[in-house]
Amino acid sequence: MRDIPPEKYYEACLTYHFVRQFELIGRKLYPFSISQKKEKDKGYDFGYSSLQDVFLIQYKRPYKIKVYPDKYTWLIDRKQLHTINGHLFSGYTYYALPMFDSKYDWYHGLDKTVFVPAPRLEKYLESNKRDSETNIIESDNPILKPWDFYMRKFKRSVDSQSIFVKDKIEYFTDENILDLCDIGESSLWLYQVRRGL
Repeated sequence: MRDIPPEKYYEACLTYHFVRQFELIGRKLYPFSISQKKEKDKGYDFGYSSLQDVFLIQYKRPYKIKVYPDKYTWLIDRKQLHTINGHLFSGYTYYALPMFDSKYDWYHGLDKTVFVPAPRLEKYLESNKRDSETNIIESDNPILKPWDFYMRKFKRSVDSQSIFVKDKIEYFTDENILDLCDIGESSLWLYQVRRGL
């Protein structure tokens, strides 16, 4: 069995993907990190800021158990989790749990990572009476979701923004073309709507 990369590898890989995801919806994302000392006080590894949103990530390196070769596990430090949830920003803090262990998965890293909000994780561990200092989360746990599940809220804030257009605009449909400027409008408000959200 090959060596699993260090946590820094996953931080770099997923930061790359987060920035790309936000570029695809026309927004700039600015990553920031904190020192190891501050991590003990705050609980997270990396933060990400755009003009409208901020979210924080606690990265966890995956482990594999030989008897379950297709399953990944992560060690959750309960004290760290409690620290995260003691801050106002806890609702914007996610645990990133990678389900890959090869450098060749770099370009698919975000698709092979699951996430869970810190408050949801603590609630799950408490409800399952897991009160040791460290708990193990397994990759088949139903509370874990892909990033697309959480990215939807960031996409919504872009999709609801209006765009003011003064120039001639043509609206294309499958069956016809409607020249909106022939209606006599000198300006028009448009709203971008995306399917599947």
